[in-house]
Amino acid sequence: MTVLRIEMLPAEEGDALWIEYGEPDKPRRLLIDGGVMDTHPTLRDRIESIKGKRRFELMVVTHIDNDHIDAMIKMMADDHKIQVGDFWFNAWDQIKEDILGPKQGEMLTERLRQRGWKHHHKSKGKAIAIPGKGKLPVFKFVGGLKVTVVGPRGVDLRKLRKEWNKIITNAGLEPGGEFTGAKLLEAAPKYAKDRLGTAPPNVERWANRKFKEDPSPSNSSSISLLLEYGDRKVLLTGDARSDSLIEGIDRLLKERKLDRLTIDAFKVPHHGSKNNLSNELMQRLDCKHFLVSSSGRKFNHPDDDAIARIISHSDDPTLHFNYRSADNKDWDRPNWKKKLGYQTVYPKAGASGLVVEFEVQE
Repeated sequence: MTVLRIEMLPAEEGDALWIEYGEPDKPRRLLIDGGVMDTHPTLRDRIESIKGKRRFELMVVTHIDNDHIDAMIKMMADDHKIQVGDFWFNAWDQIKEDILGPKQGEMLTERLRQRGWKHHHKSKGKAIAIPGKGKLPVFKFVGGLKVTVVGPRGVDLRKLRKEWNKIITNAGLEPGGEFTGAKLLEAAPKYAKDRLGTAPPNVERWANRKFKEDPSPSNSSSISLLLEYGDRKVLLTGDARSDSLIEGIDRLLKERKLDRLTIDAFKVPHHGSKNNLSNELMQRLDCKHFLVSSSGRKFNHPDDDAIARIISHSDDPTLHFNYRSADNKDWDRPNWKKKLGYQTVYPKAGASGLVVEFEVQE
């Protein structure tokens, strides 16, 4: 006996349709929309309840309204060990000349990049829409399921263009830009990961986000010092700008006829701000210990981009934090450290402040 089962998850004013077909004890699955943000716990628990392979032949976000897309974006922040045969969502890449999309659309596109799921695989990257003339698109799935597209039309997609473009450009971003969705997700905490069980981040991608120098005149005037004692060297940087440090380090390297500056510890400039630690600066350092001084209060330092640049350009680095905060605690995840090859040091539970000590050989 086989079945086709449609479960309407409680999604307030929205849709979240859990569909199963095939043998009842080994069904194949589809998920059509995710519902409002409050749907997320139900959706998450439903996924976690699956025994065996968590595979969906198809996931679809029908359109960008919050009551269809919000919980999907949230759910996709976590891996959940899901396999997805294809994901349908008409994003920028489907109809570049016709379709643009608002913020949630850009964020969903970023989630798809993060997950690495196939996107419009069956349509070979084209929009899921009906043509102006000819037969309606038909797609076949394993197990005998057939899906025929009956909307939207090209004109429906084109109507969305003006508003999508307005929203994204007014935010100072590029529709369909490589990092547009990532930036919007950073500014939207409600879509943040439920970090438990999540895979390590793609630090190379984070490290290569666009770098913009700190514009503060006072920060750029920071006194930066290289301390040397016996065989130990420590670089202290205040809130210095990256370009200022690079110039000073380059002159030091030239004076000492060195290719890189080998130091034992580096006090990360400006508490780990992404605007003060560039890839170019990191490429000049050979260091094992990185000191981050910040509670995260007010400016939410350190930034993930800065930590990613440290990890990307260092061999088995150790990150020393003088607070355990909401902004740095995720870097203490064992699976992240094992996968990405770094260590962390935090104050003891309930304490703040940290001592970093080196043995010195005269």
